[in-house]
Amino acid sequence: MPLACSLAFFFYPATAFAQWSGSITAASEYRYRGTDFSDGKPSLQAGVAYDAGSGWYAGGFGASTRLADRGGTQLLAYGGYARRLANGLAWDAGISTVQVTQDEYGSYQELYAGLSRGGANGGVSARMSWSPRYAGGEARTLYCELDASTALSGKVDAFFHAGTLRTLSGPRPPQRADLRAGVAARFGAFGLQVAYVRNNHRPAYRYAPAPSPHAVIVSVSQGF
Repeated sequence: MPLACSLAFFFYPATAFAQWSGSITAASEYRYRGTDFSDGKPSLQAGVAYDAGSGWYAGGFGASTRLADRGGTQLLAYGGYARRLANGLAWDAGISTVQVTQDEYGSYQELYAGLSRGGANGGVSARMSWSPRYAGGEARTLYCELDASTALSGKVDAFFHAGTLRTLSGPRPPQRADLRAGVAARFGAFGLQVAYVRNNHRPAYRYAPAPSPHAVIVSVSQGF
């Protein structure tokens, strides 16, 4: 699942039964793959996901944004199939689409596939996402990411994310890498996350601001 999806999906992993889950989140700032999409200002976010139990899943996510001095929304929808293997590994593959309401330049689709291993005390996953027309342009890109989490206590987890975007062919958009690390705490249906985010200070979109390459983001969410 794309990292942009809200805390509820991190807190409530899918079971073997069909189920809906979702969350509403207030964040001190919104960065997508390391790029500032809210001009350093707070962002309201919401997400919903459905797991069919048979392996099929789908979901959507929205976040308020501020780009080129205009308010708007980034919308993300995805769907795919996941299967657990006998050796404890799990694989998944699917398709996602990103839409930015301020400008079609930020809209694109990706095909993704990944492997993961997890348990009650945390897990690790790796994923590759390929876009045939990244951010509305002509470039074919590959985004590779690694995510890991570990339980610090019964209600607190530490997490880490590293990602890098590379151009495979076509006009070369700004290459970039991003890191995210922090802790997430659960209080019933509520969650609190504090994350340190850093990128290589290269805006990935023509209207995205060039902020400090790092930020501390605080998020509060309610799951349902």
